[in-house]
Parts: sequence; C-alpha cells; structure tokens
Amino acid sequence: MLAVYSPQQGWVANLLLAAQVLRTRVGIGGAGSGAFASTAQKQAADRLLAGERYEQVLSGPKVLAFAHLIEHNGNRSPEHSHVVVDRHALSVAHGTALSVAQYNTAPLRAAQRRNGSIHHRHYDHVVALYHQAAAEISRRRGQPVTAYQMQAVTWLVRRRLTQAAQRERGMSALDKGREQARINAEIAWRRFCVTHLPQLGDLPVPGASYQPAA
Repeated sequence: MLAVYSPQQGWVANLLLAAQVLRTRVGIGGAGSGAFASTAQKQAADRLLAGERYEQVLSGPKVLAFAHLIEHNGNRSPEHSHVVVDRHALSVAHGTALSVAQYNTAPLRAAQRRNGSIHHRHYDHVVALYHQAAAEISRRRGQPVTAYQMQAVTWLVRRRLTQAAQRERGMSALDKGREQARINAEIAWRRFCVTHLPQLGDLPVPGASYQPAA
C-alpha cells in the first residue's frame, strides 16, 4: 500500500494515506477524496485489499521495485535485485540535482516492443549504474553492499543536499507550499497515531529527521 501511494508524495503523507486505507479497508483517491491521490491509485488500493498480488496490480518499475523491497525487506534473492529510481536517485546517477520537471520528462517509463512485450531500457540502465557502484564499494570495503543499499544511502545524502540548496537560495512559492503540506501531513499523522496507533507513543515523525519508520 505504501508503494501504491508513493508517487509524487511526501513520506509522511504516504504513510498516512496507506494507514488510513488499511484501517478503513477502502481505497482513497480521485476527485473529491481530499487527498493527493488519483482514481487509479484508489482502484489499485481496492484491488490489493481484495487480495490481488501487487505484481498484478501495479505498473511501472519504480513502484514495483519499492513494493518488492518492502515485502522482502530487501531483495527476495540475488537474482531478484531491485532499485527504486525516483527523482533523487536519478539525480545521484546523473551527477547533479534534477528538478521535478526534468525528472518528469526523463524516459524512465515502460515501453512496449513490437511483439507486445514490455521493457524498461532507460530505467534498467540507471539500475545498472547502481549495481556497478555497489560492486565497486563492495570491492573496496571487502564486504557486500547491494544496489538497493547504495541507492538508499545516496538518496538520503542527495535529499539533504537538495534541501540545503533550497534553503540557501530561498523558498519559492512552490517550495513553501510543499513545506506547508509536509507540516500538515505531520500534524495529521500524529493525530492518526494518537487515535489508531497509540503504541507508537512519542516516537519521532518518521522521515522528518530521517528517522526510520516505526
């Protein structure tokens, strides 16, 4: 469910939507839902709630990889190696911070071959770069580092650098809107936890200071 609601979503808002859906057993999304989620996401959530496997429900290599890594707490096996390539991960591979517009125009979506099969050539190329980097770090350290671990660590660093640059140049109207949305999501998450997840107690809001999710 986290994978379903992850696209274009802040982490705390992602947690909140997934938790609300799992509590009510009804998908959220579309016009009038009051959430930044599409009708397609609502339909996907309802299909998952009905018992379908995410491999049959989700489309797109990023969300499928995210779901796989959540389910297996990593890769199911070395032969099933996944990397989640979002804007920050693509920025790392590209060597410079990419804007939302640049990421949205990157050719990472699936394409259909003439025979009807699906391929993700550009996405897979970025994944291969993370595998190469992980192999090099593994060689230097003398212990194995996976591609998804490489992506996760560099993602955090890239996000911190992006936020630092944002503070240095000053907040645009869009930046301010996103920051307010993050604050609102944190408040809503805390309220949700008080009522429905009291066992979380006073744990930090996950993601606010790069804390692990509880």
